[in-house]
Amino acid sequence: MKMLISIAAMAWNLSLLPKEGRAQQIQLTAGPLLKRLQKENAKKQNDQAAVSTMDLLNLISILLQKKEGLYPDDRRFIVKYEFTRLGDGEYTVTVSSADIADNP
Repeated sequence: MKMLISIAAMAWNLSLLPKEGRAQQIQLTAGPLLKRLQKENAKKQNDQAAVSTMDLLNLISILLQKKEGLYPDDRRFIVKYEFTRLGDGEYTVTVSSADIADNP
């Protein structure tokens, strides 16, 4: 769950970049984060359910499309997020953001 929230926040922030620069930015920032997330996932799943980089990149692409389709004018940058497990299958996510509408 934590990995999915991290990927969603990354995709949201990437959607704020010009489309021309996204691929390069994904390589620079998403690559290292995805590798770290994969290692954490593999440790927890005993290498049996490790997520491939291609699967994660596809998920980022889907999330980018969803954000652009549902919230095209939302220019808030996710600065910080916190994921908390409440128990009994309940979770909460707290997000701090900064509006960058005036600074593309």
